Amino acid sequence: MNWIILLAAGESRRFGGKAPKQFLNLKDQEVFTHSLTTLSECQSLDGMVLVVPAGQQEHAKLLAKQYVPHVAVRVVVGGATRTASTSSGLDALEDISSKANVLIHDSARPLVSLQLANRVLEALDHFEMAIPVVESCDTMIMVDAQGTIERMPPRDRLRAVQTPQGFHISILRHAYEMANAMAPCHATDDASVVTRFYPNVKVGLVEGETWNLKITYPQDVAVAEAILRYYN
Repeated sequence: MNWIILLAAGESRRFGGKAPKQFLNLKDQEVFTHSLTTLSECQSLDGMVLVVPAGQQEHAKLLAKQYVPHVAVRVVVGGATRTASTSSGLDALEDISSKANVLIHDSARPLVSLQLANRVLEALDHFEMAIPVVESCDTMIMVDAQGTIERMPPRDRLRAVQTPQGFHISILRHAYEMANAMAPCHATDDASVVTRFYPNVKVGLVEGETWNLKITYPQDVAVAEAILRYYN
């Protein structure tokens, strides 16, 4: 049993603008509908959960009927943080078997491929958690609060983490139950929540894709459009 949670409730603070980036136009359709349609074709998919801002539920339902009429879709309202939105998505799957798999994807990554999503799902046959990664092409540094370099990790050991990230839903549920029982958790992705409470979790690293970019700043929309033109 495989479910997908598509996170589309962010406020896009770094992006700016009047509307959240996930609802902007990207090649004649809204940003989040690109990943919605792609992920709807995943192997052995049972359904999807769309996590959207308050007031966007009916709009999301209409888009789901338009773009993925063949998939069972549940629409819920997200929270003030990414982790709160994931919790909302998991709450919508309370009736789903603890043996199910779940993929969680950021709607701000509209160029995700079906091949990547299926690689993550396939990895869950062997691991409790699977995350796509790409090698870093830049030298990275760690700095302190004052901006002073603390250390410079070897580039050949660094990986950038992408979504969709896959989990055995039982592991993810338990991790979020523990996270929500403590102080507010502001993790940047779901893998970090799981590894915080399950440091020995069996993790499969899946080959990611360099074009699976995350739209963070306005110029990223132009890059995404250029990639879509190139591949289409």
